[in-house]
Amino acid sequence: MKTEIRYGTRIKEERLKRGWTQEHLAEVADVTVRTVARIEKGGVQGLESLMAIAAAFEMELGKLGQVFRIAEAKPLRSLTIRRPEDLPVALNRAYHSGLYRPMLLPMRTDLQERAEELLEAIFSDLQYLSPDEPEIVRSWVQSVKEPVEELHGVGMEIFSIQDCREGFIGEPGKKTLMENWTTGYYLLVLEHVCLSAKNHVHRFNEQCETAVNALHEWLRQEQDATKVDLYLFPNELMVTPVKTVEQSYCAVCFPKGPTGECMTEEYLRQITGLSSEEIHKLFDQLRTSLGEVSA
Repeated sequence: MKTEIRYGTRIKEERLKRGWTQEHLAEVADVTVRTVARIEKGGVQGLESLMAIAAAFEMELGKLGQVFRIAEAKPLRSLTIRRPEDLPVALNRAYHSGLYRPMLLPMRTDLQERAEELLEAIFSDLQYLSPDEPEIVRSWVQSVKEPVEELHGVGMEIFSIQDCREGFIGEPGKKTLMENWTTGYYLLVLEHVCLSAKNHVHRFNEQCETAVNALHEWLRQEQDATKVDLYLFPNELMVTPVKTVEQSYCAVCFPKGPTGECMTEEYLRQITGLSSEEIHKLFDQLRTSLGEVSA
C-alpha cells in the first residue's frame, strides 16, 4: 500500500471555514483560480503554490496535509478514443486526476508538433472537468471535435486507461475509507503501433488484459518504484528483436488467420493502404527476386 500526502481536502475546509471563495483565496495567495481548483480537486500540487496558500491562511503547510494510504488498483479498464463522443465514457470512469502524453515514434517534426498541439487542445482543461457537470462536459466534447477528427485523419488515436484505487486515512487497523480515487491516462499513439513488453508483442488493444496491465505498470513505474521496459514499433512489419530476446506475438492482439499466420492479408491492407491484388503482386516480385539471387 502506497502512502501519499494530500492537501486539497483541508485547504477547501479552511477556505470554507473563512467564508472565502476560490477567487478570493487565489487573490490573497497570489495564485490563479485554476491552481486553487486543481489543488482542491487533488490534482498536481506544486510546493510553491501550496506554500503560498498556507501563508494566505497564516498556517504551517504541514497542518494542511492529510496522509492517504492508497491500495492497489482495482481491475483496470481501457478505451480507444476514435470519436469525440468516446471522451465522456473515459471521463466517467476516471475523473479525479488525469495524465495525457504523446507516445509517437520519430516522425516528421511538423507532424509531431501539430499532434502535440492537438493533444493539448483536447486535454488542457481535463483537470477541471467532472461528470457532475454534464453541460460543461458536453460543451468540452463539442469544442474538441475538430482536434480529435484531425488526429484520426492522420492515422493517430488516443488510447485511454482508467484505474481506481481506494484511499484511506488513519493508522493501520483504524483506517477509514475516504474515497475511490480514479486516474485517467490518455496516450496519443499511431493507429497501427505495436508495443513490446515482457517479451511479448502487443497492440494498444482494450480487449487485451496483459497489454493494458503492462502499459499501466509502465505509466506508474515512478510512483510505484518499479522498472518496466517498453518498446514501440510503427506496425507489425517493423517489429524487431530487442536486446536479442526472443519475442512472441500475443494471441489476443494478433489473432491468427485461416492458415495460422498472425499477419493477415487484411492487416497488410490496413497498414499499407494497398489492395489485395497489389499485395500479391509485390509478393510475386519478391519471390522472383529471391529466386534470381539464389540462382
